[in-house]
Amino acid sequence: VQRLAPDADEVNGISWSRTGDSIYYSRPMDAAQDQLWKVRISDRRSLPVNGVTAITAQDNPTDGSLIASPGPYPKLYSYPPGAAKPDLLWPTELKSARGFAVSANGIYAIPRRNEKTIWLIHPESRAAELVLTLPFPARSIQILRDGNSLFITEDAPPRHSLVFLKRFW
Repeated sequence: VQRLAPDADEVNGISWSRTGDSIYYSRPMDAAQDQLWKVRISDRRSLPVNGVTAITAQDNPTDGSLIASPGPYPKLYSYPPGAAKPDLLWPTELKSARGFAVSANGIYAIPRRNEKTIWLIHPESRAAELVLTLPFPARSIQILRDGNSLFITEDAPPRHSLVFLKRFW
């Protein structure tokens, strides 16, 4: 086992880049904000992602933007390549995000106040559609590379179980 970011005492929000050659993570800047970083797997070099204060982020495979979440239960923002400021993606009716995963279809998200549902957000229109109702509250979500399967973490304190769902919608 080797540390990928040996200079970081605390890291959060780990996610693979779209190309698989690096990993995004965040490090606390101060008590209120985290700075997004990217570590290349090949040489373990960590570089800050300039202008992005976020606790977690994922690449958008359709347009090369970065989808980022600036806090534990915030709204989602898109950072287009070369843009001066981010675009708010989160539909107002969903309040804030508990977890999210970016795919070619859009952004699958678990709303904070309705953890038993999964929504698909379409970044172009900012529209959201309910795609799945769960029998348990969910904590986090990941999409497999095939784009057709979801891993969801069940939120059942004190334990958190991993659930696999094959896409059926």
